[in-house]
Amino acid sequence: MRLLFLLSVISILVSSCGKEESQAESQAEINARNDQEIATYIADNNITGTIETESGLVVKIDEEGSADKPTLSSMVSVTYDGTLIDGSRFDGTNTPVTFPLTGVIIGWQEGIPYFGKGGNGTLFIPSRLAYGNRDTGSIPAGSVLIFDVEVVDF
Repeated sequence: MRLLFLLSVISILVSSCGKEESQAESQAEINARNDQEIATYIADNNITGTIETESGLVVKIDEEGSADKPTLSSMVSVTYDGTLIDGSRFDGTNTPVTFPLTGVIIGWQEGIPYFGKGGNGTLFIPSRLAYGNRDTGSIPAGSVLIFDVEVVDF
């Protein structure tokens, strides 16, 4: 009886380890796909002058704005348009919205400080810096997000 119990426990542990490993591989595949999608989008649309950060965020600065830049502890006011890599719009506003920079996705926390007041450009955000591998509203799991942003104030 003990042997049967022990074999069951070992079987469960081995099964769990395999699931964790396959999930990690799955996330690695999503990361690679996102990076390729961003690179292809930039090439296909002849976008130049981008900055790629160590995390995989890609920033295109159209207008740098003021020399002072917001920090992670800033309250920022922005207008933005959010689309998926296929061009479908999922969110946006022409009227400035204000929020603490700590209250948004990592891609925004990292990307918005590239712009001063009056600055604008585009953030290409891989899913690992946004909503990861889960559906969020009209955003499918594993999606690259593209935000055209303008920092109105901070």
